[in-house]
Amino acid sequence: DEYLRLVLRPSNASGVSAQSQISIDFDPARESLVLHEIVIRRGAQILDQAVLGRISVLRREQQLADNILDGRLTLNVLLHDLRVGDVVDYSYTKTRRPDEWGGRFWTADVTQYRVPVRDMRLRVTAPTVRPIRWKSSEDMAPASREVGAERVLEWRWRNRAALPDEDGQPDWYADYPTLEFSEFPSWASVATAALPMYRVPDTLDPALADLVTGFRQAGTPSQQALAVLRFVQDEVRYTGIAIGEGAFRATDPATVLARRYGERFYQLWFQEQ
Repeated sequence: DEYLRLVLRPSNASGVSAQSQISIDFDPARESLVLHEIVIRRGAQILDQAVLGRISVLRREQQLADNILDGRLTLNVLLHDLRVGDVVDYSYTKTRRPDEWGGRFWTADVTQYRVPVRDMRLRVTAPTVRPIRWKSSEDMAPASREVGAERVLEWRWRNRAALPDEDGQPDWYADYPTLEFSEFPSWASVATAALPMYRVPDTLDPALADLVTGFRQAGTPSQQALAVLRFVQDEVRYTGIAIGEGAFRATDPATVLARRYGERFYQLWFQEQ
């Protein structure tokens, strides 16, 4: 489970605009979301946004222009009567059903933001029989203790300065400090867990077998490769169905051939044949 509590105070009009909507993304195929509390505190007054706010569940498909469907939903809360100096306090839990990767845990968290943070705490609790490996981009070690059959790792920051974005930097550049966590002891164990998700049946579908035979009869290895590339580019369109286990498990090539769309894996499989 992942539990998060955020307490925010907008100090000016732009802060009110930025914090007037709360959006929480989740994958309904693999995750459940529970919103525990969402309130505005104004002195002794408490405004319950579960009652006063406008709550919507949206499916935005932000990668649709790139032919990728991920099925993720966004819980959006439009806050009612938020003012400068108010305190926005909300918490939620995501519970994930980790069917892929052998049920092992892995994640990464950003530990510095575009706004200053007075107090931040990150805690990871796991059974001692399932050791969690971690890596900090700041080489910051946690406080570690054992509670019964669980090991608890905890990081804490106080008066964390804002880290503004830098203009012109590439999208792939990781400019914010991060903490990474994984149950996998090595990249070899990652590969072992991934292999079952990329297996192709030993006996090929007749239509797929005929197609592969045609590729092999195209002539020299270069001509065979050219036949595969032409087929992939002209006959099968790229569309990724990254919904649920589709985000990790490759579609069977026979299915791709029948519907004439699929992800990158089928291209590599055709070339290998």
